[in-house]
Amino acid sequence: RVTVYLWNRHGLQEGSDSGCRVEVAVSSVGVIAADDMDSDPFDAIDRVADRVGRAVGRALALLRERETLRPRKPNP
Repeated sequence: RVTVYLWNRHGLQEGSDSGCRVEVAVSSVGVIAADDMDSDPFDAIDRVADRVGRAVGRALALLRERETLRPRKPNP
């Protein structure tokens, strides 16, 4: 599940900071989140998407590594 939050710190004022937070729920890992603020909301969204994407990739790589290192039960 992916949840995205967008906000503006000072309402509709010119040059105010906009924020973005992305939370990704990954089974067997938990919630991975990243957030950022910028005067340009699209820049904040781009950075958050990059960060959370890399974090999810690292988490999935660790899960795959654990699966390959786990001892296998012999077939009867």
